[in-house]
Amino acid sequence: MRLLLALFVLFLGGIIYSVNTGSAPTLWEGFYGIPYVDKMGHFLLMGTLSFLVNRSLDCRQLTVGQRPVMVGTLIVLAVVGLEEFSQAFIPTRSCDFADFAADVVGIMLGAFLAKCTQSRSAGWVGRD
Repeated sequence: MRLLLALFVLFLGGIIYSVNTGSAPTLWEGFYGIPYVDKMGHFLLMGTLSFLVNRSLDCRQLTVGQRPVMVGTLIVLAVVGLEEFSQAFIPTRSCDFADFAADVVGIMLGAFLAKCTQSRSAGWVGRD
């Protein structure tokens, strides 16, 4: 799972670099005509990141207030929040609340799926 996470982080880094440097239109132009493709991308990419980080950390939890929260979810929320905020300072980007909302929904779904699959895969260990 960690190798898959590392590869996905490299892929995400490439996307962020291409958008930050203004080379994204040539790389992603085929997608621009699809309505809400940007929001779908945020949702899917951050959901996948959340899933992979949480599974790589074995869905480790800590208690915030009286609620258990997965550590990976907190890490992804913090990193994604900082990245979205940083876009306000990059000329080729825009800091957009709707993008962050799509990120958060994806992150929560990814965390949920990580928890669901973690519980099931625990029962598969040791089976032939």
